Amino acid sequence: MPIAFGGMPGGTIFGSIFFLLLGFAALTSSIAMMEAAVTLVQERLQLGRWAATLSVGVTLWGLGWLTVLSFGEGAEWNVIAGKNPFELIDYLTATIMMPLGGALMALFAGWQMKRSLLLGELGWQPGKLFTLWLALLRWVAPAAILIIMYNALFGG
Repeated sequence: MPIAFGGMPGGTIFGSIFFLLLGFAALTSSIAMMEAAVTLVQERLQLGRWAATLSVGVTLWGLGWLTVLSFGEGAEWNVIAGKNPFELIDYLTATIMMPLGGALMALFAGWQMKRSLLLGELGWQPGKLFTLWLALLRWVAPAAILIIMYNALFGG
């Protein structure tokens, strides 16, 4: 992007505005993402909102700082399994958390949500297509996701 902005008339101004607004978007998104963790810390540790926000913010800042260091001085740090902090967080997120989250969501939607709610959310009518979709959601999707996760973890 800097090259694109650098090659256009007024690119310095437009580029500065663009990256400033991008920074604001990232900041407001991170505030929204912290909300669940702040509420959890408040309830579990009986902390006030400021203390919970500060503890979550400092923890996330520390994890973020470790990932940044992984591209410089910390590139040689082998935290676990020969991975630096960035590689470890990337591995845990992509290989474990996302597939597990997908499988659990499929199981929840397939087994716990009421049919009427599913039909309403999908905008479908009851019928063979919905029955097939529900069977796939209950049985095939979680199994397929877990098989893919197993292969990613154990190199199958």
